[in-house]
Amino acid sequence: TGTGNFGGTTAWTFSSLNFGAGAAGTTTAGSSGGMTASGVLTIATSQTLDAGSLIWTLSGTSGTPFVKTGTFTASTSTVSYTGNNTGGNTTITTATYNNLTLNNSSETYVLAAATTVSGTVTITAGTLDTVSGQNYGLTVGGSFSNAGTFTARSGTVTFNATTTGKTITTGGSSFYDLTLNGSGGGWTLQDTTTVSDVLTITAGTLDAGSVTLTLSGATGIPFVKTGTFTASTSTVSYTGNYASGNTTVVGTTYYSLTLNNGSETYALGGDTTVANVLTTTAGTLDASSYTLTLSGTTGTPFSNSGTFTASTSTV
Repeated sequence: TGTGNFGGTTAWTFSSLNFGAGAAGTTTAGSSGGMTASGVLTIATSQTLDAGSLIWTLSGTSGTPFVKTGTFTASTSTVSYTGNNTGGNTTITTATYNNLTLNNSSETYVLAAATTVSGTVTITAGTLDTVSGQNYGLTVGGSFSNAGTFTARSGTVTFNATTTGKTITTGGSSFYDLTLNGSGGGWTLQDTTTVSDVLTITAGTLDAGSVTLTLSGATGIPFVKTGTFTASTSTVSYTGNYASGNTTVVGTTYYSLTLNNGSETYALGGDTTVANVLTTTAGTLDASSYTLTLSGTTGTPFSNSGTFTASTSTV
């Protein structure tokens, strides 16, 4: 209770750990030893816990291993949820985390509300769920690494770093809405990525690396770009069908560009360059009035199994 420092040079394990039982104050975690609460970590009203640089492991199996009516200051800590609630899911308490790790292959970890992680989100094992009917947003200031399952539902994941060197590893899970919005920020895709609604680059740079980026949104504008898109050696595949009209292919430089939905017309939204191969697997490409530059050196820079409508374009 009250104000003081907490921690040591070796790891400490508690059953339940309560900060601020009736007293106001700030507790600051010091030294280098990690903290494990195998039951419940509680931050009471009027109490502040500064987590320091420690790893806080919450292995409780109650479904609510972190109770916070006071204030949690993440500093440079990592909070790792590892428990398995055999009677249901485990709730991730609403807070601003520095690094957030989930690690239990038998568990589904559900957001309690929109959540901010100023560092890295790591799904080592298990499932992170944004909750059916709630679709809570997740804001990430660092990288995203998924070796388990991410269930996006209809939620938005926003990356807002203002420095480069961040990575996005989907582990085969899809994003619904994916937004990059950090002036000076830079993110590189590490594996096959699907965005099932809208990919938005508001500010910063998204480097697609060497992966396939599938845009399956059915809004008619599945890719919005006011920031920078770097194609590298990627393939961008538009596969959505907008029931009320055409799907716009954002004007930018692609490496390989694929269009693949037999029911859809894909209309260029601006001058477009394809540096390797443009493939219309199915559907119609309408070049509208724009310039389409095919600079690939494969010998077959345009492969068309669908329909090409030149309109008033220049190829």
